[in-house]
Amino acid sequence: QQQPDSAARIYARVVQLDTTFYRADYRLALGAYKARRYAQAVPHLQRALRRAPRLAGARQMLAESLESLGRYQEAADQYRLLVQENPGNRRWTYKVWNVGNRARGI
Repeated sequence: QQQPDSAARIYARVVQLDTTFYRADYRLALGAYKARRYAQAVPHLQRALRRAPRLAGARQMLAESLESLGRYQEAADQYRLLVQENPGNRRWTYKVWNVGNRARGI
């Protein structure tokens, strides 16, 4: 029962000790994202992506977290990057259009 909390504490400590270990930020973000604590997930996802920019799962969680927080322009930018990295993905292409329109107030 205590394992998720203890794992989060360990990952948080790893982030403090080794800022190059992107997996710790990713795992902390994943826990926050699954708990719908999007504001808490965003900085961890951003740090993980600075170190490992091709993490599609992290970028998707970042885009969805930003969208959930109403930060539509930033979310649309992340969806655009997903489309560039994964051409032909209809869902992300739709999200670029849909979230982009929300950012423009349409």
